[in-house]
Amino acid sequence: RLNFNTAEGEVEIDPATGIPKKLKGKFTFAEPSESGREKGLLPISDALMACSKFLLDERKSIWILVDRLDVIFANDKKAEALALRALFRVYGEMHAMPAIKLKIFLRDDIWRDITRESGFREASHLIKKVSISWEKIPLANLLI
Repeated sequence: RLNFNTAEGEVEIDPATGIPKKLKGKFTFAEPSESGREKGLLPISDALMACSKFLLDERKSIWILVDRLDVIFANDKKAEALALRALFRVYGEMHAMPAIKLKIFLRDDIWRDITRESGFREASHLIKKVSISWEKIPLANLLI
């Protein structure tokens, strides 16, 4: 289980190519104190909204893809359900940021587990579902 309040990152943009090389950032997952704000701490929601606005102004968008969630909590079904519910709540809130698209790839059995066993009222508002079937013929076509 992860237990932290802030996250930092760093990326640099190469001026010749425009390819990201370095970008510094520090985000807090809690509301920062006044002194924290003076030091440059931002709530993650503020940072995402600013990114979305910038991207819209530039007529660009980004996709954040999330996959292999079954591996993260392989031995703790309760933590998995809590984390996935939180992720899907974030997914629901991301609609306020049209330039940032969150795409979540999740096995059907895991979705059934988090929605059926202990209930997930918000689930009906979140589903934009496309199921991928990994059967013999489609897999053979993919390989060919």
